Amino acid sequence: MRLTTVTGVRVPSRRVARLMLLLGTLLLVLHAFGNDVSALTLTGYGDEVSSGFPLSAGLATFRMQHDGTGYFGVVLRDDLGGWVDLLVSEIGSFDGGRAVGIDSPGTHFLDVSANGNWTITVEQPTPISAPSPPQTYTGHGQDFSPFFTLASGVTTFRMEHSGTSNFAVWLLDDEGDWVDLLVNEIGSFDGGRAVGIDSPGIHLLD
Repeated sequence: MRLTTVTGVRVPSRRVARLMLLLGTLLLVLHAFGNDVSALTLTGYGDEVSSGFPLSAGLATFRMQHDGTGYFGVVLRDDLGGWVDLLVSEIGSFDGGRAVGIDSPGTHFLDVSANGNWTITVEQPTPISAPSPPQTYTGHGQDFSPFFTLASGVTTFRMEHSGTSNFAVWLLDDEGDWVDLLVNEIGSFDGGRAVGIDSPGIHLLD
């Protein structure tokens, strides 16, 4: 790096100063949006084991699609092949997601069972802000919600489901840790739950 000396103080040249300014602006942008600036997309057909990819401790999200007619299952494993979590277990086509808390950072891979084309996008979002209640989220099938901010105290959740199979909703914090199981029922559901929030901050539903 070329330096210019002024009154005995070594300072960067004008070109380097401009580069430092651009770098500082980029860091501000990254901070504003958290570290969610990259995503890993894995694709394949049928039964496969993905290449290894690194995961840090904290929240990881998996967006998954499958166009086959048979079984579609995805197991997240660590670098020793140990079971970390079952991300999906469905029959037929699938388009949904799962949010998981990663306890042990390191290399992971996906063990995929399928009979069609599949695409899986892995991300580790680290939001620094999110809207506060009241918020309404809708969807179909297995998925995770957008982020929202909860204050300490009591938060109420009103939930509806029109399907015929299991309806389960977990409240997670921004590290992917379980806060509470809001509902776990079979078939249609229309009800609510009040939860005491001990640790305020950003949360999501899985």
